[in-house]
Amino acid sequence: MDALASQPPVCSSTTRLAESQRQQLKVAIIGGGICGLALAVGLSGCRHIDFHIYEKMAVYRDVGAGLSLHKNATAAMYLIDPELVKAYQKKAVKIGQEDQEMATEVILAAGRHKGLKVGELGRARGRKSVSRADLLDGFLEQVPGENISFGKQVVRVWETHPGTERSSTDSVAPYSEDSAEYDHPIHIEFADGTRAHADVLIGCDGIHSSVRSYILGEDHPATKPKNHDRWQIYRTLIPTEVAIEQWGVDRKLTQTVPILLGPNGHINIIPMKKGQMLSAGVAVRGAARLNTAFGPSTVPVSAPISPSTAPLSPPDSESGIVPWVWYAALHNTTIGDFITHRTRPSSHENSPQAHPVYQTQPSNSLPGQGTPVLKPYLYGDYTREAQKIVRMVAADISASWAVADHDHAPYYARGCVAMAGDAAHAALPFAGNGAAQALEDAAVLAHLFRTYVRTPEMAETALWAYEKVRMERSQRVVEIAREYGRVYSFNPIQYRGKWVKLHEKPEVMMQWFRQQAAYTNEHDVAFQNTWAGRLFVMELTRKKEARKRSEGAEGSSTDTHPKTKTDEVKSEEISNVRTMGEGTSPRSTWVSLVALRGREQGGRVEGREAAVMDGEDGERVERDEANDDDTHDVESVTSLGQDSDYDFFDDFSDDADDELEDEDEDGSGFW
Repeated sequence: MDALASQPPVCSSTTRLAESQRQQLKVAIIGGGICGLALAVGLSGCRHIDFHIYEKMAVYRDVGAGLSLHKNATAAMYLIDPELVKAYQKKAVKIGQEDQEMATEVILAAGRHKGLKVGELGRARGRKSVSRADLLDGFLEQVPGENISFGKQVVRVWETHPGTERSSTDSVAPYSEDSAEYDHPIHIEFADGTRAHADVLIGCDGIHSSVRSYILGEDHPATKPKNHDRWQIYRTLIPTEVAIEQWGVDRKLTQTVPILLGPNGHINIIPMKKGQMLSAGVAVRGAARLNTAFGPSTVPVSAPISPSTAPLSPPDSESGIVPWVWYAALHNTTIGDFITHRTRPSSHENSPQAHPVYQTQPSNSLPGQGTPVLKPYLYGDYTREAQKIVRMVAADISASWAVADHDHAPYYARGCVAMAGDAAHAALPFAGNGAAQALEDAAVLAHLFRTYVRTPEMAETALWAYEKVRMERSQRVVEIAREYGRVYSFNPIQYRGKWVKLHEKPEVMMQWFRQQAAYTNEHDVAFQNTWAGRLFVMELTRKKEARKRSEGAEGSSTDTHPKTKTDEVKSEEISNVRTMGEGTSPRSTWVSLVALRGREQGGRVEGREAAVMDGEDGERVERDEANDDDTHDVESVTSLGQDSDYDFFDDFSDDADDELEDEDEDGSGFW
């Protein structure tokens, strides 16, 4: 086994006293959301790490939609710390019966296939949902109180090298009076005038990340979030019994997580607070463009909508309220058919900070505009159940906000500064995997830092390995979430080299959902940690050998120990490992690593089996703790992560293939 990997984790009970007396690595975590708290839990108890969370909010707010976490999320929580899974179980509500297999059901609510179920996402026994605030509370209980500070808004980040003189700006009141703090090269200044200093900085500070701005630069095109499709989210939190008794919502829908699709927006319901509350929402693509495309609305703001007064059909065209030609033109577009605009400005409740669960921008982001108004009459061709939910949500649109995501960052780390979670790869909420990706980030980082990292140099290498493992997958999930939104709103996407309107081809749509869900939810998270560890060891080895060669060149003008052919091959292979990741699947990279390691050890490698997860609750099936005597055949080790290789078209149904072949014969490139 590698020398580093063979050492027990420093945060384990086997840590020797001498280890605890070492210089601690100081880690600053900016942001106390899901990613930041999960990472902190993973680092808790590690004597070689002194971590602290800096959260900008003074208190957590009970806002945003509910979360229904999939298998990859619970697997990541378990790898970080089984206590996180327990916290989730304690706070979450069972959507169905304990032994009942359930999934998020995707149903067409409009069009000629109205009422047809076209997708199941995250099928598992004992599915749960939880509010973001409850999940944060559960995670926060696992973090020592002295390791987190609230009300810490970052205003500046900069780096120096130990021993250098302070700049003139250091006359500002420091966070600590101890001048030894300046031995740490990374400095953070907060809005309250205090400062913090660290060896490592990890930004988990969300879509409007200060750390992302520092890593990429303020002017980089991928720094700021973008609402590419002009999404607007309308959401209401309502007691379940009120939804059923006053608004006529079917009780069955309150016990599942349905998503109802249509061209004017998609609708969903998530049970929360142990089933006592419902988070109901409508998401509209193109809402923010309406005024610029068609001019200001002529529809006045009417009295509050009630179950008895909500209109189901458009107003009379002769009334002058809604010009029929204008309405008809809008009805054939994809830019927010059902939207008109209020003239009042958005309230503080509509601000991004008030709704951190969704990646947000102010809903009145265009000058002179207010919050778009949700008009129930534009859902007259939806199913009756969908119409009821729309009327219920439209009764109060104060919780309305725009959503955005990030263009791909070229890197996630620079030196000992990195970003994770939404700060690195904010995604639209439609794939239901934003929190899961944040947890996967935290799992990889926690594994690297508690198992391998001892020095700032090692930290830099660990952040490089984290980026190599996580960037390609997390950015693909961002793309999938965008595609989900376009498919949900009956817009075409590019699929198998053609522009496809999936709602017109239900068989193809079903296959597409299965493929995307397999990629997002069925990922082998344990293998991901193992891969990151191996990349770390290989890169550290490469750096060590590079230093030796450099020192040897400086010490002698002639090479008294010329490299053998074996040395040259080994050096080339190690160098190749460093460039892996982009355009390479995790499995293929892992096979290359094991092949190299196997040749070094005569066909056998040493390693540790990671936890194998099964079920939504992160139930442990098998765990082989680290053991210096454990050895595994190369073939056995390379089988790790095999399930994560998914051929998109292996299980494509005959009907779906026939439909695609028919289109090819027609020569049509647009469905």
